[in-house]
Amino acid sequence: TALVTGGSVVISQAIGKGDQRGISDAMKQLLYSATGMAILLTAVVVTFRSALLNSLFGSVEADVMWNAHRYFVPIALTFPLLAITESVHAGFRAEGKTFISLMVSLGSNILNVIGNLIFVIALDMGSLGAALSTVCVRAIAVVVLLILLHDKRRVVHVERLLHYKPDFSAIRKILH
Repeated sequence: TALVTGGSVVISQAIGKGDQRGISDAMKQLLYSATGMAILLTAVVVTFRSALLNSLFGSVEADVMWNAHRYFVPIALTFPLLAITESVHAGFRAEGKTFISLMVSLGSNILNVIGNLIFVIALDMGSLGAALSTVCVRAIAVVVLLILLHDKRRVVHVERLLHYKPDFSAIRKILH
């Protein structure tokens, strides 16, 4: 969250200067930095999931802990998707396009309810079903947001997203 907030500030500054290349570069640095941090966090959380869940729930019945694991691991694996989503939302908010974020969030929540109805109730998958619904919705949101982010008509857009070279001075600005 702090990284995304910092990225929003840097993007806003580039927008204020009218520096289109700076906007795109800041957005790309934010996306890759936040996703990289999320991947590291995912690795730590998944590696130490038992200790984390035990510290959260303490001594609970075995089936409660089993369900916690079934939900926790798939959700943790989506942290990079969440980082991408929040980064793009920050860019659009910096541009003043909060309606985009609102609509994607609203659509995501509606899809999550539908997914829960399907996975949890219709397919009787329990906690794993709830997690799978969230995983699917987060993946869909990332695809939609990345498509929107590639629209050259927007102030905040990124071209050649897969061509990335770390710019440590930009990353330092985001972290600062």
